Amino acid sequence: MRRKDLTGMKFGRWTVLTWSDEKIAGRTTYKCVCECGTAKLCLACNLKSGNTLSCGCFSRETTSRIKKKHGKS
Repeated sequence: MRRKDLTGMKFGRWTVLTWSDEKIAGRTTYKCVCECGTAKLCLACNLKSGNTLSCGCFSRETTSRIKKKHGKS
C-alpha cells in the first residue's frame, strides 16, 4: 500500500517536515514542527483525522487565558 506524502502540509499548528522511517505501533510517522517551535514525531492517522492539532501549546494558552481575572494573573 502506498502512503500519501504529507510533506509541507499544515494540520492545525503542525507543519509536516518529512516522512520518518520510525514506526509507532506499526503506523507511519512524520517529523513535524509546531508553530511554537516544538519538533515531534506524529502519527499520520492522527494528523489526517485531526486528533492532534498542536504540541499542547494551544491548550496551555487557552487555559492561561481563561484562568486570568480582569486581565491580570
